[in-house]
Amino acid sequence: MADVLLDRPGLVLTRAGATRRIVLHCAPRDAAAIGRAIGVELAEPMLRVASSGGWRALHLAPDEWLLIGAAQDPGALRAPAADLPPCSLVDVSARDHEVVIVGPLVAALLAAGCPLDLSPAATPLGACTRTLLGKATVVLERDAACFRIHYARSFEDYVLEFLGSASEDLPQARTG
Repeated sequence: MADVLLDRPGLVLTRAGATRRIVLHCAPRDAAAIGRAIGVELAEPMLRVASSGGWRALHLAPDEWLLIGAAQDPGALRAPAADLPPCSLVDVSARDHEVVIVGPLVAALLAAGCPLDLSPAATPLGACTRTLLGKATVVLERDAACFRIHYARSFEDYVLEFLGSASEDLPQARTG
């Protein structure tokens, strides 16, 4: 059962379940080969998300991907073969947290502290980016049903307090 942090008309904020998070750095020219070797399709172009084999790959910089998979299956990511080009795979599972926000007021809530245009034209489904939420650095991900906010564990209190406070200033969503 999801850990509901905020539930009001037009907006539901839940804590995402436990996930395994790996930061991958590699030369862009080597990304496809390394993705095949570790068993994850890496998103192209930048600022997009690809899903494969139970993993989401967020392409955050020319040489950086955030890989997010099920915490229950730590062996799902294969170790790269020794003959592959150099890369860095770092498990950051203990460092990062994630919340999921759904409802018609999500864009208005995020606009209270995010400088990006969150319209579907500017931030389409499958988009991801590093940005600010208030004063916290976050990774924002948009999928078909929700926005996901990834943030460092040390920002947890700030991010949740910011979202709760910003939600109080939103108009009531029309229901029914």
